[in-house]
Amino acid sequence: MKFDGIILISDMDGTLLTEEKTISRENLDAIRYFRENGGKFTVASGRVYQSLESYFDEIAPDLPVISHNGGIIKNPMTNELLYAKLLSGNYKEVIKEIHKKFPWLGIEGFTPDEILFFTDNPYVRKHINDEKIFPDNRIEWHSLEEETPQWCKILMAAETDEVDMLETTIPPLYPQYSFVRSEAHYFELLPHGVHKGSALTELLKLLNISPDKCYAVGDNMNDKEMLEAAGCGIAVKNANRGLKEMADVVLPVTCEEHAIKAVIELLDKGTI
Repeated sequence: MKFDGIILISDMDGTLLTEEKTISRENLDAIRYFRENGGKFTVASGRVYQSLESYFDEIAPDLPVISHNGGIIKNPMTNELLYAKLLSGNYKEVIKEIHKKFPWLGIEGFTPDEILFFTDNPYVRKHINDEKIFPDNRIEWHSLEEETPQWCKILMAAETDEVDMLETTIPPLYPQYSFVRSEAHYFELLPHGVHKGSALTELLKLLNISPDKCYAVGDNMNDKEMLEAAGCGIAVKNANRGLKEMADVVLPVTCEEHAIKAVIELLDKGTI
C-alpha cells in the first residue's frame, strides 16, 4: 500500500483542531484514507492526556500519543504509560519565586494524571475551557504550600505582552529547566531537555521506526523540536514565523483550511 511504513504525527491546537476545538470532516476523511492505505496516525500536544482522550473516538490513534508537551507518552489502546519525565529539584520553590515577582500570573501544575490549579486569572479560565475536562468548570484550587504528587510541567498564563516579557527574563534565571511558549498566553516550565521532539525520538525508539518515515506537523514554537526530530517537519500556513523558517515544508493552508488533509494529499502525490 502507498503509505506503508509512514507515520504522520500532528499537533492538536492550531494544527489538527479548528479555533472551535473541533476536527473538520475533511481532515477526518483524509486520516481514514491515509490509514486505509497503510499509514499510521497519532498526535503530540501540550494538552494533558485526559483532554486528548475526548478526541480519540474520532481520530482513533494507531500509535502511542504524546501529551504534556513531551512529558508523557501513553498507549491509547491499552492506557499504558510508556514514558514519563517528571520535574526534579526545587521546582516548587522556583514557581513560588516567579509568582512573588509576578503576582498577576495564573499558575497550574501538572502531574501525569491531573491538573492542579493554584492562582487564577482570565487565561487560566481560558485554559480550563479549552481543555474541556472539567464538568461545569468545577475545579479545586490548591496552595503552592501543599504536598502534591510530583509534577511533570508548570503552566504560567498571562496577557500576550506579559508572556513576551516572561519569555526573555525567566529562562536565564533557571537554566536547570526547559521553557517553552506553547500558545500566545501560555509559558511552560518543563524538565531539562523535555519537549515534543525528545518525546518523538523516544517514541520512534520504542517502535523501532526510523525518523525518515516520520512526518510531523505543527504551528507553534513548542513544535520546533518535534519538526526537527521527524524526517520531514511541516508547518501550517499561519504558523509562528520562526517555525516556518525552520520547517522543511510550509503548507499553503491553515488549520481552518484542513491542514492535515493537505499533508496527506502531498504524500499521496509524492510531493513530500
